[in-house]
Amino acid sequence: MPDREEHLDIGHSSWGDDPGGPEDNITVSIDPILYEGDTPFRQVQATAEDIPFPSNYFASVRAGNVLSEGDDMYADMHKSLPEISRVLKPGGTLIIESLDIDSGETILGILKDLNFTIMPKSYKDDDAWYIWATKRR
Repeated sequence: MPDREEHLDIGHSSWGDDPGGPEDNITVSIDPILYEGDTPFRQVQATAEDIPFPSNYFASVRAGNVLSEGDDMYADMHKSLPEISRVLKPGGTLIIESLDIDSGETILGILKDLNFTIMPKSYKDDDAWYIWATKRR
């Protein structure tokens, strides 16, 4: 039986029907504040700027509305995206939802600089950016 892959969820976003969610694999959720009670994922108290896992560890990473360009309530995208790239396996998928409509172009630029391929299904609507990217091998 093959080993189950681990997936990182930054800020307790919902995996919903995405492949690799908690139903099939192991999801680790990092957040500065931990939830009480039962959760469908393993919780680790940490920030996106300093992820306490080895390089090339996660098969996928999801960051749901946690990246910002200077808002202290959210993770600093300029520090978080390189850290996310570090812990994501080559060929792994990064999924970002950003309600900061003005930050999408900056996120795309940082991802390209970090050697990600932006998937065609990425889009922007009136309220948010939805970005899917693959870390190049």
